[in-house]
Amino acid sequence: MSTLDRVDAARARLAQIETAEDASDLVDDLERLREYGRIIDAAPGEINEITFLKVETRIKRVDLVEAGQADGIFRKKGQRADVRPGEHLPVPAPRLAEDRVLRRHGLDEIRAAIDDATARQREVIEKQLLDLARRRRAQTADADARAIQLGIGDITGDGWTLLAGDMRQRLDDIPDGAVDMIVTDPPYPAESMPLWTDLAEHAKRVLAPKGVLVALSGKIMLADVIAQLAEHLSYGWVYCQPLPGPSSRIAARHIGQEWKPWLAFSNGPWPSGRVDWHGDMLHGVPKLKELYHWQQSEQPAGELIVRLSPVNGVVLDPFTGTGTYGLAALRAGRRFLGVEADKTRHAKAAERLGAW
Repeated sequence: MSTLDRVDAARARLAQIETAEDASDLVDDLERLREYGRIIDAAPGEINEITFLKVETRIKRVDLVEAGQADGIFRKKGQRADVRPGEHLPVPAPRLAEDRVLRRHGLDEIRAAIDDATARQREVIEKQLLDLARRRRAQTADADARAIQLGIGDITGDGWTLLAGDMRQRLDDIPDGAVDMIVTDPPYPAESMPLWTDLAEHAKRVLAPKGVLVALSGKIMLADVIAQLAEHLSYGWVYCQPLPGPSSRIAARHIGQEWKPWLAFSNGPWPSGRVDWHGDMLHGVPKLKELYHWQQSEQPAGELIVRLSPVNGVVLDPFTGTGTYGLAALRAGRRFLGVEADKTRHAKAAERLGAW
């Protein structure tokens, strides 16, 4: 059987794949076939056909993984198994990130690059295609349909944009209905309550119909927070985030706090038709304060993002801090838009998002 015959057989196999695990198996087999082709001195064009089919398989793999996330399950060897974000994915997260880069670039662009290499009798490797995709993405980021008005200090990366400044001014730069989900952790003290009103007003405008806002809140001012949000949005639910270690002592109430609420509100009716069945108890996480005092963990936000937002949707955090919720959005296969007023935290968030 010739190399191209083996490619044809692999392509027929790709058409039958239904699980991310099977796609990964084919990716591995195609890599072995590529190495075999090099051993027998196959023509560069034949090696490049194997590479193109491998890229096609990787794109189908990430599609299958995201379909499993949207369903709340992953299919493995014909079985259904419940899965939560942050637990074992069927494919390592770094590989999925690369798969998404290739998918964004598009098979037509990849086909053109491979044909060009073949015409020059050169072999192309996936790293070259990934580098090309990242460069092209950076060059066309400003042409995104949901483009915003960038100012001094704003930074755009691969799948994310970070605005510098006070969210009360910068959210005016976001088009109506451009955001699928808001995930944020505003300040809790009584003097910060006007920020919650501003947040709700902006959320009503920038959220798409049935878009969801989830906000981590303290409990002493909880009644006021709910009232502020309910002026402009529809109440959806309360999710429970267990707190790590010994309970936090709330002196004003003589109560040990063991959990914190994530308040969920929607822009219009709750998106029941889009949201799959899921529980309202999030995973407990270790306390993280190494970057700054109010730093939160990524995982609970990541769970909510996967459950309540569409794949490749836009997730906004108006109080970005050091970018934790932005990383959660990118890992979940969403795009991220952040706003941060503090220069030090803005720079740290840009560094962390840029390293993803």
